[in-house]
Amino acid sequence: MMKSAVIITILLLSSFVASAEKVYTVDCNGGGDFRTIQACFDALPSKPAEWRTVRIMPGVYRGKVTLDVYKDKVRIQGDEMAETRIVWGNYAGKSSTAAS
Repeated sequence: MMKSAVIITILLLSSFVASAEKVYTVDCNGGGDFRTIQACFDALPSKPAEWRTVRIMPGVYRGKVTLDVYKDKVRIQGDEMAETRIVWGNYAGKSSTAAS
């Protein structure tokens, strides 16, 4: 009986700690903490002690997105996969010279 109580207590405490995780919301329509994914990534602290979640709301996000190697422990979660897009017009083999 005592063993069960200890296990239940540990589970409850671990779920409390998990729920205290910092969540950053990106919404291109202005309803979040950031309008662009890159602005959110730039604001993340380097070498954090705890995990953070970046929640990306539905919309089209245009721009190159990079995440610094020292900004680890980041979960990236997109809402509504069919309606959340990250697009950038660059690809392997694309010519970087302009036509004259």
